[in-house]
Amino acid sequence: MKIIVMNRSSAKRETFKPNAPLTAIISITDVDKNLNLFQYPGWLRFVYRFQFDDVDMGQKDCITPAQANQIAEAVETIKDKVDRIIVHCEAGISRSSGVAAAIMKYLTGDDMEIFGNGRYTPNMTCYRMVLEALHEPFNEKEIREKQRLNIAFWKKLFDEGRI
Repeated sequence: MKIIVMNRSSAKRETFKPNAPLTAIISITDVDKNLNLFQYPGWLRFVYRFQFDDVDMGQKDCITPAQANQIAEAVETIKDKVDRIIVHCEAGISRSSGVAAAIMKYLTGDDMEIFGNGRYTPNMTCYRMVLEALHEPFNEKEIREKQRLNIAFWKKLFDEGRI
């Protein structure tokens, strides 16, 4: 199972491809934005839509436990029915990578494709809540170490002038 993180426009463009593996999309948009619209080629089997902002727990329009549970239910429904899951948010950097990392951890036991990549800055509230909804064990020490590693990757890219 391939888990792919994209931004809003890339996810939309992806659905214009004539051929692709069987796919599900978890679409995350800002609360004040329109939902992302997709073409529905034969390979696109499921689209799950969520609206929450890129904020931390306790802030207005944060991911809710109900939304995290809906994401977990979606993963359970599709995990044996598709070859890949595209998770997108507006920029494809924070919310989508947090959700994708949790799904990766649940399905494969490894989320370092996200945390070990300076392209992403996972929203840790999304990560924690979706992991919890998937009943995937985690500990705060491990999460803090992943955040530290991710920040180090961002700093390296910045120092190299790549961002």
